[in-house]
Amino acid sequence: LRQEALLRRARMAIDDSMYPDELLEAWGRQEAWTLCSSASTSFSEWGPPSVRHAVVEVANRVADDLRLPPDGVEQLMVIMDTYCRRRVTPQTLGMIPAAIVAICNILHKASSSMVAVTPRQLLRAADRCRVELHEVGVCSSQALTTKSLLAQEMDVLQALDWQVRVPTTRLWLTAFCARLDAATQGVLRTSIDWTLEQAVAFTATAMQSASALDAPPRRVAVGLLCHYLVA
Repeated sequence: LRQEALLRRARMAIDDSMYPDELLEAWGRQEAWTLCSSASTSFSEWGPPSVRHAVVEVANRVADDLRLPPDGVEQLMVIMDTYCRRRVTPQTLGMIPAAIVAICNILHKASSSMVAVTPRQLLRAADRCRVELHEVGVCSSQALTTKSLLAQEMDVLQALDWQVRVPTTRLWLTAFCARLDAATQGVLRTSIDWTLEQAVAFTATAMQSASALDAPPRRVAVGLLCHYLVA
């Protein structure tokens, strides 16, 4: 009876947390829809690892320039992986610089940031992407303009059916850790905080080699949580 009472109390604490079952179920459906695709390859598979590494590095700098939220780069790469799987081919890799900037701008708008991004900032970011990715063989055929960036943004939105709020590994980890902390009434908070810190740091490295299509955020979060809780 005592064990049942403890389980009921833990369940009530989880339900009262910021991350109830219904929210996680909604994230799961969103992730499943976002990552589903009939295509068979992604841009990570078309060239050496240096291509994805360069894309992540450029995305980090652009996200920083445009002041995206903490998990902005993770969101960007999940969307980028999905968009490339649905739209980009080995012959159209030149779309990637514009796609990075377009996705950053979409995420910036979705974040309800009070800091506006100007067309000049977007063009400067696009030029940086184009130059840096050219060094690893991603060649954009023409200079980008405000009009072409807007067209790219619309293409990304259509490819994602306007579903741009994608659950990231960091978001899953935050939810799992908050639920575990609630269920244990804070007894393991120090260990849980350490686990979250270590797991989030690992995701920054993992993005450079693993596509979200091959390693879905929820699955990665579960694996990292289990790994660091027993480390």
